[in-house]
Amino acid sequence: MLTNKDCPEIPCFLCNILQKIPQWLELNTPYERFEVIEGKVYLHTQSGSFLCGNNIVRALCYLSQNKDIVISRDELETHIWQGITVGPSSLPVLIHELRRVLQVTSYELVTVRNKGFILRKKPQRIHYGSS
Repeated sequence: MLTNKDCPEIPCFLCNILQKIPQWLELNTPYERFEVIEGKVYLHTQSGSFLCGNNIVRALCYLSQNKDIVISRDELETHIWQGITVGPSSLPVLIHELRRVLQVTSYELVTVRNKGFILRKKPQRIHYGSS
């Protein structure tokens, strides 16, 4: 589990861990990768490209290293903003953006009521064919 002590206090686009996120999220093709262009991080997938701010990258990094573990709101806020006071809508907006980015992966971010959030593999959809 990554802790704040393990996370460098540098912008995520300078961190060497960034390149491991596609592997953790099981993005396996050459088209599914992160790329840094002029200090901005883009997630490229077959479905399109997404601009990922530093906070999105920090959240993806933290959550993907803690898959299938419930992460409390406070723990997520502490890791992402590292003690900086933010408004009450900051985390919900970030969660919305994360879910948008995760749509192109095989993972989903689920809210666990009164506990926090969990990054887990999307359930397989069962398709019943006609016989």
